[in-house]
Amino acid sequence: MPTLCNLNAQNVCTVCGKQVNGPTVKRVCKPGLGDRVAQGLGAFGITEERITNIIGRPCNCKQRRAALNKFGERFTK
Repeated sequence: MPTLCNLNAQNVCTVCGKQVNGPTVKRVCKPGLGDRVAQGLGAFGITEERITNIIGRPCNCKQRRAALNKFGERFTK
């Protein structure tokens, strides 16, 4: 389900990570493949915090999520 972009001081959305150029009102984020995978896993209780606690080290979930989002962009253009 789309959510509104939450822009930081550099006009980068903290939800989808996209750069927003120029004067704009809040745009609607479209979740990418990584966002959808994370949401699906979260529905089963598999979260970044839980994985980190189980394996005892950082899991790099954010980097994997970003990579899946970038990979998924190939199919949405």
